[in-house]
Amino acid sequence: MIDATKLRKSEIDDSPDGDYDSDSACSWKVSAEKGAKVKIKFVKFATEAEYDYVYVLDTDGKELAKLDGDKGKDKVYTSSGNAITIKLTSDSGTNDAGGRAGKARAYG
Repeated sequence: MIDATKLRKSEIDDSPDGDYDSDSACSWKVSAEKGAKVKIKFVKFATEAEYDYVYVLDTDGKELAKLDGDKGKDKVYTSSGNAITIKLTSDSGTNDAGGRAGKARAYG
């Protein structure tokens, strides 16, 4: 779990070279104190379009976005509660640079 009150930037990636791995299934939970909300913005985003996806899930698990290709860049997502979960899934084929979530912050 990532504490949104201490987060400046977070790599949404599972590999040190910047590309995510094939056949990945990763998740990151960004949370804030009870009563606060989390706002997250992707400042860099690239996955293999139509094959590799990033899901942005609200506090209750409801899907806020299903992103692929470069569709996630510069979009802002806000939780209804005190957490957002980001999930990355990739197939066994080509992969891309992954993403970077920036400006994730808590407010309330």
